[in-house]
Amino acid sequence: MPRAKPGTTGTQLGANAPSLTFQESDQVASMGHIFGEIPGDSPISTCDDDDTDSDLLTIQSLVIDPNPPARAQNLTITAEGELKEDIAKGAFVQVDVKYGLIRLLRTTLDLCEQTEKVDLACPIAKGPRKITKTVQLPAQIPPGRYTVNAVALTEDERRITCLTARVQFH
Repeated sequence: MPRAKPGTTGTQLGANAPSLTFQESDQVASMGHIFGEIPGDSPISTCDDDDTDSDLLTIQSLVIDPNPPARAQNLTITAEGELKEDIAKGAFVQVDVKYGLIRLLRTTLDLCEQTEKVDLACPIAKGPRKITKTVQLPAQIPPGRYTVNAVALTEDERRITCLTARVQFH
C-alpha cells in the first residue's frame, strides 16, 4: 500500500458510516485465526505473509472481553508484546476496512496519536509492553462480515506489525 499522509482517508462512507468492532460467531471463529495465530481470545491474527519474523513488534497475547462482544456494551482489548527497538514519531498505521467485498475505509493514521489514547507517548521505548483499552460498542452495528487489515510502519517504512481481523455481525 502506498503511504498517505496520516489522518487522510482514501475511500470511506459518509459521516454516518458504521463503527467497527470485533465480534465473532461460532461460524466465523475459525476464520479469525486463518493467518498467524496470536495467543489469547480474539478474532485478530497476524497477516498472511512471511514477514512476521522481521516485525519490530512480537505480539505475545491479544484478548478481547467479552468475546464475542455485545452491542451497546463495553469491549476491553488487552494486548501484550515485545518491541525490538524504539518507535519514534513519524510512525503510521495503514488501515483498510471491508464489508464483504466492498471497501468502506482506507486511511492512514499517525501511530503516535493513536498510542496516546492508551497512555503511551512517542518515542515508545523498546521492551515489553502491555496495553488495555475499553471502548463502548454502538447499539446499531449493521449485520454482515467485515475484514479489517492494519499495517503499522516506522517513518522509514519498516514494518512494526500487520494484523487482520475477520468479524461477523448478526
